[in-house]
Amino acid sequence: MSKQAISIDFSFLKQIEGLDTRRAEFLANHIERFLAAAPVEIDKLNELNEKGDREQLRFQSHKFVSTCSVVGAMRMIQLSSQVSKGALSEEKKQLTSWVGELRGEFKTVENLLGDYLTKLRTP
Repeated sequence: MSKQAISIDFSFLKQIEGLDTRRAEFLANHIERFLAAAPVEIDKLNELNEKGDREQLRFQSHKFVSTCSVVGAMRMIQLSSQVSKGALSEEKKQLTSWVGELRGEFKTVENLLGDYLTKLRTP
């Protein structure tokens, strides 16, 4: 595997936040939607892997790359991309490992973004 990515690209979030005052609330809403949707999406990836639906796993994990990009979740992007690229060729055990890493990384991202949300909403 290539070099491990950072969990969150805060410079990306700061750029969005700094565009104008309305962007902070827009960004906060994006983060909240991501935090609600990501665990559901990860569960779906796990389910597709368990069922052996490789084509849907490839499609859904590729789609999840975009979801993670919205909040700058760099390591999650990297892991989702690995799942997408390996969905048709890797052993189920390897895919299960990557989805597990993705779930673990989400917990890190969830904490980091939770702290960031608090700062965003504090005047």
